[in-house]
Amino acid sequence: MKSLRRLLKFVKPYRKDAALAMVLLMGVVASDLGIPRLTQRVIDVGIANGDMRVIVGTSLLMLAVAVLSALFSIGNTIFAVRVGQNVGADLRSTIVRKVQTFSFGNLDRLQTGQ
Repeated sequence: MKSLRRLLKFVKPYRKDAALAMVLLMGVVASDLGIPRLTQRVIDVGIANGDMRVIVGTSLLMLAVAVLSALFSIGNTIFAVRVGQNVGADLRSTIVRKVQTFSFGNLDRLQTGQ
């Protein structure tokens, strides 16, 4: 848990992007869960009653929800990758700065894992 808290401090400068990525992810999930409900409406109301208006209208709504889901997914990917790249760069920079503070004696004693 302590390690997670230490890593979260690297996410803190990018919390707006991280929060936006989470909101977009919730949009993806909600729209993906909406498609089966719309399919249910087409079957239960449109096909059962032979109502072509319901079938066409609901099908167009399904298409719109699928496009919306794709847009949410693209946005989520953009913001999640942005946060991941920035956090990775900050983490690498912090590690390099820490290693540069070591004396040559410390560096000679450290094992590389070979």
